[in-house]
Amino acid sequence: MREAAAHLADCLDDVIDVQERLFDVLTAQRPAIVEGRHDAVETLAHQTEVEVRRLAVAERTREAAAQAMAGELGLATARWTLLRVGLQPEELEVLEGRVTAMEHLVRDIEMANAINGQLVRQELEMMDASMRSLAGPTPSSYTAAGASAAAPAPRPMMLNTAA
Repeated sequence: MREAAAHLADCLDDVIDVQERLFDVLTAQRPAIVEGRHDAVETLAHQTEVEVRRLAVAERTREAAAQAMAGELGLATARWTLLRVGLQPEELEVLEGRVTAMEHLVRDIEMANAINGQLVRQELEMMDASMRSLAGPTPSSYTAAGASAAAPAPRPMMLNTAA
């Protein structure tokens, strides 16, 4: 196996390791969001940021390794569909499984992130509805007949009886 292919395989392993950790953090975040454990959500969000930064570094390294492999194969670009054609059979065997695993993890991470985002939006909507219900009716409330509703009765006030 060529050195460039072995280096690319190592870089893919690094990306996969970071992606797996990121997926684990996103998966752990889901029950914390549902249960309203805000400290846990904040801690996991920080871990997510750390893993995303690590992933960015690993991706840059992987891209450089893919460009080196493309250069060795005489290709202008490092797209997998082009690289795989020029690989030796043993290189293809080693790299193809890693590329597939990486692609699956990307989809899993995107799905986990989308689910967590939806859960957070639902929690925010419930919080907004709770706050609005505490505020009482708005001046633009209407009756069943469509007319403007009368102003609500004043709320009880504490009077200073010592005066």
